[in-house]
Amino acid sequence: MRADFKGKIVNQTYVGHFTDGNFALDMHMNGGGVQVFRAEDGSKWRGQLNVNNGTFYLANSNNSTDMQVDVAVAADAAFGAVGLDSDIGTAYVKNLGIADEGMIMVYADGNSNSSIHIYEALTIGGTFDIFVDGAVSEGDALWDLFTWEAAFDEANRQQLVAAFEGGNVDLYVNGQVAEIDGYSFDGNSMSIDVGHIVPEPAAVAALMGAFMLAFAAFRRRK
Repeated sequence: MRADFKGKIVNQTYVGHFTDGNFALDMHMNGGGVQVFRAEDGSKWRGQLNVNNGTFYLANSNNSTDMQVDVAVAADAAFGAVGLDSDIGTAYVKNLGIADEGMIMVYADGNSNSSIHIYEALTIGGTFDIFVDGAVSEGDALWDLFTWEAAFDEANRQQLVAAFEGGNVDLYVNGQVAEIDGYSFDGNSMSIDVGHIVPEPAAVAALMGAFMLAFAAFRRRK
């Protein structure tokens, strides 16, 4: 069936609108770098998104009858959500598969963060990383990191529990290793608590240098 298609690519960002509910679009990201795909409100898109390399950010609407996108994230590839007009929003997907060593990207501004909403099923192939960029500090929570519909059954929920309980999830905040201080479920959503953030070696060296300078100044004053 013919589908009306309106869209454009701007600085590696697609902005477009699909107007036919039977329109299927399969996308494969095989190159490196970052791609951003924003399907405007009311878009009707069904298909498969394979993130085989690089980082892919998705923004779309929350109409489950129109947005039926299956997302597969390969090892060393990354997938995340953005807003239709900002860095923070929700990506709505039918099914989400994260391969061993796959990555989930999260934006945060100190008040909210991006999230992924799953309509049917989650598949976790092993360990995966969560990379958070933005205003995040030790003790903060990443609210509703994953959310889901009723069709997302207990077996899917237990995959998340097994991954976090088994130490199969690594957290990075602005490029620094961070501990996961805990996780919680609230209805159809999961949030995690950010624990201690390990400073980068350069930051540690700078702190040690400042300490040594302060100590030397103290010795001179004595």
